[in-house]
Amino acid sequence: PLAPDIPEDASENGFVLPVGVEFHAPALTSGIYLIEKRIPVIIKTEDYVDVVVVYPSNTANAYAESGGKSLYSQVDRPAKVSFQRPIPLALLSEVCLKWFSQLPGLTIGYVADADLDFYENIEKAKVVVIAGHSEYWTRQGRVNFDRFVDTGGHALILSGNTMWWQVRYTDDRSAMICYKDKVMDPVSDELFETINWSEPSLQYPILSSIGAHFPLGGYGRKADTGWNGYMITSPASPLFEGLNLKKGDIISLPSLEYDGAPIAGYDAAGFPIIDQAVLDFEQVELLGFDRGFRVTETMATFMVFKRTATSGIVINTATTDWCSSYGMGGASGDAIKRITHNALFKLVHDIPVFSE
Repeated sequence: PLAPDIPEDASENGFVLPVGVEFHAPALTSGIYLIEKRIPVIIKTEDYVDVVVVYPSNTANAYAESGGKSLYSQVDRPAKVSFQRPIPLALLSEVCLKWFSQLPGLTIGYVADADLDFYENIEKAKVVVIAGHSEYWTRQGRVNFDRFVDTGGHALILSGNTMWWQVRYTDDRSAMICYKDKVMDPVSDELFETINWSEPSLQYPILSSIGAHFPLGGYGRKADTGWNGYMITSPASPLFEGLNLKKGDIISLPSLEYDGAPIAGYDAAGFPIIDQAVLDFEQVELLGFDRGFRVTETMATFMVFKRTATSGIVINTATTDWCSSYGMGGASGDAIKRITHNALFKLVHDIPVFSE
């Protein structure tokens, strides 16, 4: 039961507690800080930075059960969840977030999902990083992400099950709305219905932004016939510099959920071939793959692509666990850190990331 001073609808409308203390944040480097080691606070930057990391605050809010309910409650699931309640640190991004602060030679700034609605929060960066499990996106956030890439900015997606649900914010931006049902959603414009982005009625396929999506990637650790990691298909990739990988080597990365690109078939050795006719990108390269499961067998695809001749480059690791204790903190953690550092350094300095 909730404490007497916390309202019954606290999950939806916030805890509405009296202000206990007010303070001005000191002059801190942009980053994610914890008050009392448990309350995440983002210090943003207005200066030019090489890299902007987007903290998955929408997804953290969706899964948080503070006040008794989340967007996954089995009984009386709410259609909105408040940001004005205790929301734990997004665990699937924790290892990366600690590691980013140790990287030499790169300036890094941090924003939350809600900041993607305002293009000025990312426009000064060379690279935008989507970290952890970034599942819940607004339409404006997606529009700004695509605008950034289309005008030459680069993106590094260290996330899986990315861009799965469309959400809206309340007018005061204190809560996130997601009905997960087009019949129940009262919004007048169906383009803003809070349903899966893969639904044709939203007219904004996930593949167009990040080259892969959950229906083709599926679940990993639950019920797949793969190898709990990525089998390498392009060992000559500059992203694997310093690792001495061979084709068919496996990077350990047990993943909860994956994204997958459309597959046209398989080569003589049984390695998948990405369907360029579907994606219609300027350039695409498959770096690694794993088998997943979602009703039938699926295929997770770690890939790099360039949408148009003038767009930036997108590297999509396509897994929820790249930044988790299973990935960067796991058995192949050193290799995953090297790949991530290679990606960031090369994208920031416009060094080629495709194999010759």
